[in-house]
Amino acid sequence: STVNGLQYQLYISPTFTLTTGSEYIFNDVVDRMPGYDRVIDQRVATWGTFAEIEAKPTNRLTLLIGSRYDHLLIDGQYVHGSEEFNNNRNLSVFIPRFSAMYSLKESLKLRASIAQGYRGPQAFDEDLHIETVGGAARFVRIDPDLEVETSNSANISLNYEKYIGSKQINFVAEGFYTLLL
Repeated sequence: STVNGLQYQLYISPTFTLTTGSEYIFNDVVDRMPGYDRVIDQRVATWGTFAEIEAKPTNRLTLLIGSRYDHLLIDGQYVHGSEEFNNNRNLSVFIPRFSAMYSLKESLKLRASIAQGYRGPQAFDEDLHIETVGGAARFVRIDPDLEVETSNSANISLNYEKYIGSKQINFVAEGFYTLLL
């Protein structure tokens, strides 16, 4: 796996900050299980570009709106016994987000956010051996018509922060709701 990226921040005024950037993520998985006659050979390249603007209309309120556009190239070959199939895909995903933070007091902040996420139609290396550890090896075949899985998430939190000398104390109460689509 490799991740490379660039980010640029432009301070437009004391009220507005623009952040833009780009990121390249490459993941190469070759997983062979000869005892189960299984091979997964998959490369996933993701090129993401993002932009967000932060606005501070008052000293206590900070708003952030942003989005990210990802382009995924999936090149996968999967072999199980005599079955062999490919998952070569070219996908694009748009991901919006919005957040707000309000300072109730200097050390007490209320935050809320709404964001979207996704997971590409690919084999994930962290999922490949979990069943094998328990003695039940499984082979998951990726449906050629499988689409990007998206999720909508809402989050709210209350953060208390205090400094005692050079030490920082934080207490966070957080709740969230995620809907998979």
